[in-house]
Amino acid sequence: MNHTGLLAAVAGATLLALAGCSDNDNRGTSPKVVTFGAKAALGAISNATCDVETVPGGAPLGTAITNASGVVLFGDINFGSPAPNILVSCTSGSYFDEGTKSSQSVGSSVVRVLVPSTRINSLGDGDQLAVAVTSFTEIATALAFNRNPSNPSASDIADALTQVSILAGIPGVDLLSPPTTVNGTALGTINGAGSADLYALALAGFAVAAQTTGANNALDLTNQLSVLVGGGSNVPASTVNAIDAGKITAANDADITDPAISGTIKANAAAQQQAAGAAGDRGNLQEPTGSVGGSG
Repeated sequence: MNHTGLLAAVAGATLLALAGCSDNDNRGTSPKVVTFGAKAALGAISNATCDVETVPGGAPLGTAITNASGVVLFGDINFGSPAPNILVSCTSGSYFDEGTKSSQSVGSSVVRVLVPSTRINSLGDGDQLAVAVTSFTEIATALAFNRNPSNPSASDIADALTQVSILAGIPGVDLLSPPTTVNGTALGTINGAGSADLYALALAGFAVAAQTTGANNALDLTNQLSVLVGGGSNVPASTVNAIDAGKITAANDADITDPAISGTIKANAAAQQQAAGAAGDRGNLQEPTGSVGGSG
């Protein structure tokens, strides 16, 4: 299969051949081999070890290392058909923190994404799939496992991702689709106003919010909210407001966002936040999706 093509797709934040929201969305029962990759980003998580395993059961499917842009290529994986839910976990390495404007160690922390089986079952044999591993997917993973610690359903996972996209103020952005990554080596890395750039701006806003909410950095805030949500609690409105304010700061920062498009991306971000609803509602992750301003 064309591994180089998938690597380019992940780097360009393109998610290929994804469709379906039903647990029963399958293409037959023959074995299915998918070329699989991911992009790990808080800012870009580089030199991290990422593992893929089945959920439930934890059967290992692959291990690989991220590059400087957070891109990791696992290669061809036989997911079977119907496929299981899968978990991608990334640890060690370092990331560029937009809030502190410095490289930070990931250490022993783990950043995860649960990928619902429907995303794989909608593909054909030989197709490609690229997913994101970010602060927001980690929080969504904690939320899904809170609902069922051993075996969250595909619909649980999809709903958790939707709810966290609302929390982040980007309900029109698919959190499984790789974002633009900021790695600190180029000014104005966010130089577009599409979904991948809005995702990147929300992550940058999250990193800036860490500085105003008392966290040490973006990873520390990620860990705090993952534990909070995984324990059955909601996210305070003050944190949601801090993320929203952080986006404005990041959009006005030429080290993060190209000034030529900052006005457009701020307008798009504002429209997303308005669609997400009130900050006090957006943090209510323990409630059904429909009650917090969006639908699954």
